[in-house]
Amino acid sequence: VARGPNVVATHTVATFCVAHGVRLLHMSSASAVQTLDRDDGYANTKWVAECIARAARALVWRLPLVLFDTATGVGNPRDWLCK
Repeated sequence: VARGPNVVATHTVATFCVAHGVRLLHMSSASAVQTLDRDDGYANTKWVAECIARAARALVWRLPLVLFDTATGVGNPRDWLCK
């Protein structure tokens, strides 16, 4: 079973929401989940966290890429897309 910050934190929040009758839990999951064929662990923990969130009837958003600051419009200059 995958463990780590993604899994433990999601489980904690989902448990709290279910216990207190909170119906909407929104979760943003990076597109790393689409790379499960790589055995780097990160994608696996993201997938397990998504499963936990869905079991708590959460809305899960898979954003392909998060880029620019919403206040300044500035991107990470080290990111390949901003070069």
